[in-house]
Amino acid sequence: MTPPQVEPSAQQLELLSLIVCAVAKFHHLSPEEAKDFTLYVETHLVEGRYHVFSRYTGRSSLRTYLTVVVERMLLDWRRAR
Repeated sequence: MTPPQVEPSAQQLELLSLIVCAVAKFHHLSPEEAKDFTLYVETHLVEGRYHVFSRYTGRSSLRTYLTVVVERMLLDWRRAR
């Protein structure tokens, strides 16, 4: 079943971008790796129709939730490489 289309706000997308950069920096990714990882995250979210935003239930801050999502995506990206 296809996840519902969720249109994240500009603020949510900006927060996501900051988190992706912070995660890449925290894990000491090279500039090339950071660029590849950012592209991976963007592609995954677009293909998934931004389902991560529809799954957010408010049990934590959006920043915390997205950080966990991006950290797990980093693990998937590393395994795939």
